[in-house]
Amino acid sequence: MYADDLILLSASVLDLQTMLDTCHAVGSILGIKFNPEKSKCILIGPNLNIQPSALLLGQIQLTWVNNLDYLGITLNSFKSFQVNLSSIRRKFFTSVNSILAKCTFTSDMVKLKLLEAHCLPILLYATESLNLPKPQITELNSWWNSVYRKIFSYHKWESVRLLIHLLERLDLIHIINLRTLIFIKKMTINSTIPQSLRYNLTHVYNVSNECTSLFKKFNCDPYWSIPLIKRNIYI
Repeated sequence: MYADDLILLSASVLDLQTMLDTCHAVGSILGIKFNPEKSKCILIGPNLNIQPSALLLGQIQLTWVNNLDYLGITLNSFKSFQVNLSSIRRKFFTSVNSILAKCTFTSDMVKLKLLEAHCLPILLYATESLNLPKPQITELNSWWNSVYRKIFSYHKWESVRLLIHLLERLDLIHIINLRTLIFIKKMTINSTIPQSLRYNLTHVYNVSNECTSLFKKFNCDPYWSIPLIKRNIYI
């Protein structure tokens, strides 16, 4: 739940209907009216070939969809959790082109700083919490590399790895890795999160391959400070 956006997760269609009935009942008491046009159902899992039962929110039948937007992220109906990057790609390149069109006579470094400030966040939005598969992270990295090629007049087939290094910057893959490690670290030290919940989060991440492999990749320790983790990733 975030602000007025609510998502219900269930392994069972029957349990999901019970949750919808509860939402409708409580909403009726509190005077909350759910918008059926904005309320959709999506199926994620191995049984995509089945036709799920119709679900009701009050007297309104909800639609099963192949894509669902939630908090700026488009989810796909797939065998496993999958994010659709097409809308992110469109927003990113629209933003890049609109800025570069107005910066014809601006220095290259100013262009880069403008794109880092206004366009890079579009690619990085929520990446620290999504655990994207490697092909999608590579795809995002290629889009960001194209920015360097545009600014510094590189050909499409030329590598910009050395350029990024000489400019003392990280490629997008390392940026996402850094953001993920900092996200995990901040969760474990955030005093606003109850101690029991912090312990559970730490335990879940420590036993998952996602966390352990990332810390090992950069020879980091979960108990290190954030500046020390940053230093190791830059090294």
